Amino acid sequence: WADGQQGYRLNDTDGAIDLLFDPVNQANTIHLSLFITDAAWEENDFIQISWGSQTILDTSGLDIDELNLEGRWLEFSTTSRQFEALRITVDTNANDEGVFIDHIRWSQTVPTPGSLALLGLGLARSRRRR
Repeated sequence: WADGQQGYRLNDTDGAIDLLFDPVNQANTIHLSLFITDAAWEENDFIQISWGSQTILDTSGLDIDELNLEGRWLEFSTTSRQFEALRITVDTNANDEGVFIDHIRWSQTVPTPGSLALLGLGLARSRRRR
């Protein structure tokens, strides 16, 4: 496991399975660790991770074996403007095909003063053009 001794393991699901996490109040950033087993994935196998309307990973229609994602821990992180639900969907049909999910962290990211200043400049510029 990426952090500790516990996590989620999804393999040989014999169809699509959804792992759904409700939105966490005040959290606008999500981080997670994902391990995809090094296996002979079939063309109809897929892994999808989304946070609300944002797609973090989607292997639908792609050959997982050719994406250079297998056999190591991958770190994903994204930020949203609102609280979102995390959905992880896995579809496999062999015992050696699977994913491990660990170290899921929700946090509240506050924009830095510099980011706020740039946002303000962008708003001012857009008003001038009108």
